[in-house]
Amino acid sequence: MLQFKFDKKLDPDGSELHKLLEAQITYEQTSAFTSLYFHLLAILAIPIWLEVLWPDLFPSDIRLLLLMLWGTLLSLASWAAIQEYLSRRALTRRLSTNHKEAELTNTENLS
Repeated sequence: MLQFKFDKKLDPDGSELHKLLEAQITYEQTSAFTSLYFHLLAILAIPIWLEVLWPDLFPSDIRLLLLMLWGTLLSLASWAAIQEYLSRRALTRRLSTNHKEAELTNTENLS
């Protein structure tokens, strides 16, 4: 469970909290897609490796289909991993921005 603390003086309308939660949800979604694509890639690799061990296990049309599906999944997994990285960077920026605001609030109270 996530817990966020915001100073209502710095964010009276809740827009910064909304942006932070949006970045968190985006990161969770891209992380889930990355995991899904890499798991599908691993599952699809099983018949490919079986074909390597026993070359005449599948007809040539099935082999071509397997390789095309694996290549497509590899592209999707790579795209999802890049999107996950970008969304993690955006989330980190949001968190660091909000943390600096909290520090400013604490220093203002000490003065």
